[in-house]
Amino acid sequence: MYNTVLIAIDTTPEAKQVLDAALNNEAAKNASFQVLHATELPGPGMSAYTGYDFNFDFEQIHTAAREKIAELIKGTAIKESDVQVKTGMAADLIVDMAKDIKADLIVVGSHGRHGIRLLLGSTANSVLHHAPCDVLAVRIKD
Repeated sequence: MYNTVLIAIDTTPEAKQVLDAALNNEAAKNASFQVLHATELPGPGMSAYTGYDFNFDFEQIHTAAREKIAELIKGTAIKESDVQVKTGMAADLIVDMAKDIKADLIVVGSHGRHGIRLLLGSTANSVLHHAPCDVLAVRIKD
């Protein structure tokens, strides 16, 4: 039985498949759920290294992501207060949050298309190899 489940999702309609897989998992029926959305954007200091001027309004990006996720979790047992939106490398953020909340299951979607990515996307693959707990990779049906 799982007690704490971390659900890592994006903001696409397909993310509902990942949510459903987590929420309908019999081994997690009494678990608490935390949701993480990671925006993988260059950080403010990247312009010094790349020569490009990255001016992103992270607050606006996070607000838009929260609004989309609120729609996805509507009607589920997940509360908006259980959702975190962070900027950084998705796999690192997922693994770090799993450690922080002492998750015993991470649920992540997989879109893989070529080579090893045919089985697992790069984020899902990295999470699988670095997670401190079980990982459920949900194959996204396009």
